[in-house]
Amino acid sequence: MKNRILILTCLFSVLLVTGCRKQPEGKVIARVGETTLTFDDALVHIDTSRRPVDDQIKRYIAQWVNDELINQEAGRKEIQSDRQFQIRIKEASRILANQYFLEQYIYSDTTGIDEKLIQDYFRIHMEEFVVHEDVIKMNIITFDTREKASLFAASVLRGTHWSDAVNSFLEDTSTGVVSNSIGKYSTQRTLFPLELWKVASTLSVKEVSFPVKTSIGYTVIQIVSNIKKGDPAEYSLVQDMVRQRYIIEQRRLRYNELLENLHKIYKVEILYN
Repeated sequence: MKNRILILTCLFSVLLVTGCRKQPEGKVIARVGETTLTFDDALVHIDTSRRPVDDQIKRYIAQWVNDELINQEAGRKEIQSDRQFQIRIKEASRILANQYFLEQYIYSDTTGIDEKLIQDYFRIHMEEFVVHEDVIKMNIITFDTREKASLFAASVLRGTHWSDAVNSFLEDTSTGVVSNSIGKYSTQRTLFPLELWKVASTLSVKEVSFPVKTSIGYTVIQIVSNIKKGDPAEYSLVQDMVRQRYIIEQRRLRYNELLENLHKIYKVEILYN
């Protein structure tokens, strides 16, 4: 009877400890002392779009174990109660709170930002957006045979608008269009093969080239515009850059406006000297 009571008491104690201890959710893949790392927790900290994922998980586990070992030793030495540690925690919390506040109420606000305002900003600051190498804006189309490319070039030379000529040829699946692009910006570094740049750089605006043999077929080029190194860039070439700069300046204005308003709300005293 006494043995049965002792067994029941021990069993109850085990169940009590197990029940009070928070069980990890998901598959446990590492443990340091009583602290566990689950597979799901590890996945949050790695880029699953990169392969191999298994190697990334192994590297993360190794780093997690090292960090947890140090963290537990820091806890044993009661680092958290150290005054300098508390000062750093307070300062880090202050910085994170400020960053979060600005992200939520200042930086994420895109009201009032539209395409017209961005274009107006570009016109005012146009001289600040210059090209750093020669750029050619061109229409370019490639056919599978020289004959088809020649027919297309002749159509444009007779006065057919480039876009209309492209649409006309694309309607016929037998015309052999390999690729085409309208209003493409290219430099000597980005236009491939090099023969196309050599031909394009000799053409005048609206001029149409003869069919140029390339590795994928026969290419015809029409020049839309030439922008020399150091010249102001066209808006469509630097649109993304202009938009980014405009947004940054708007954020700066809203930030300064915020500080101005806060100075009116809160009492500020500078007591030094």
